[in-house]
Amino acid sequence: MENIIENSFDWVSDVVVPEISDDTIELFKIMDTFDTFPSNFMNAKHKRISLLKNHMNQILDLKMTEYSSVSIAGDWLSLIYQLVYEAEVYGSDKWYNKHMRKIIRETKHKKIKLQDELINYENMWSSFSPEELVEDWEVIYRS
Repeated sequence: MENIIENSFDWVSDVVVPEISDDTIELFKIMDTFDTFPSNFMNAKHKRISLLKNHMNQILDLKMTEYSSVSIAGDWLSLIYQLVYEAEVYGSDKWYNKHMRKIIRETKHKKIKLQDELINYENMWSSFSPEELVEDWEVIYRS
């Protein structure tokens, strides 16, 4: 009976697990710090905007080497940039306070989706070099 159980899980050792690079792990850590971000801009608008800008600078300082990490980081940076813009325009207006909380809540939910995409990243061009990606465009426009 023990032999049957041992042999039934042999396939697990054959499964190839994709490696996650160090830059991806650092991106995860930076994105996870957003979970503690407060949902109110009313009292400390400038302090919270500077926190968001610092958050963006930390991501930009990473030396990312994988297409998947760069793609997800770009999506995350666009979400944070939109939040900074909304906060600068509407952050201290009490009429827009509910709107700002909604945006922060949606950004926290999108963070989870982006991290899931990064773990399960399947991209048709991730195995190509940058030169191969541009090759088709060169053929089209230089012919």
